[in-house]
Amino acid sequence: MQLFARKSVDQLVTDGTATHSQLGVSVGDATGDVLGAQLQSVEPGSPAADAGLTPNLQAHIGRHVRAVFDEVAREPIPEHLLRLLSDLERSGDK
Repeated sequence: MQLFARKSVDQLVTDGTATHSQLGVSVGDATGDVLGAQLQSVEPGSPAADAGLTPNLQAHIGRHVRAVFDEVAREPIPEHLLRLLSDLERSGDK
């Protein structure tokens, strides 16, 4: 049984009720600069809203994360890592 379901069952058996955490957002498939799930809306008064989370903020953070990944991808692979990968490939250990 999944951990979430197990926790709910245990709560129901113990006191007849079960509580669930709620962030207060709806998500969809990522597009553009957003990595992972894309935030579509934030429920007013929710923990996410109280923390200041907004779809615009997520897109802003996503652009910065993408820029870091792009910068790292432009860096040459260090020679010692290339030798290690080559040695591993020759030895058959992957």
